[in-house]
Amino acid sequence: MSVLNGTALTLSRGGSVITLQTECSVSFEREEIETTSKVDGGFKTVIAGKRSASVSFSGYLDTTGTPNYSEILADYTSGNATTFSMSNGASDATEITISGSCILTSFEVSAGVEDSVQVSGSFTASGTITVDSGV
Repeated sequence: MSVLNGTALTLSRGGSVITLQTECSVSFEREEIETTSKVDGGFKTVIAGKRSASVSFSGYLDTTGTPNYSEILADYTSGNATTFSMSNGASDATEITISGSCILTSFEVSAGVEDSVQVSGSFTASGTITVDSGV
């Protein structure tokens, strides 16, 4: 078993790594479609429904890197889809890449007294998600 170092796994938006990120995650969900009938003895039954995924990140505000906060906010303003890729950049058996099309659904800038300015945001996937692991 191989345990990956989380520092190597980074989130890219539109082909460029989001600068100064400290965390990234992807969450896969599936809706359920209820099929309970009178013959089920009072127990709920379901079948698989729509699949979805969301991608989130957090880090420090970067005013000069690419993509920086102004480029990410442009996604919010336009509502246009962009691409995401979460990858460790490996080209061997440890490779993991999760990618697809997405829209920005949240973005936050927070600043505390005598603290670094931090950003966080999330994207909702639109369409098929590709998961590649190992070569």
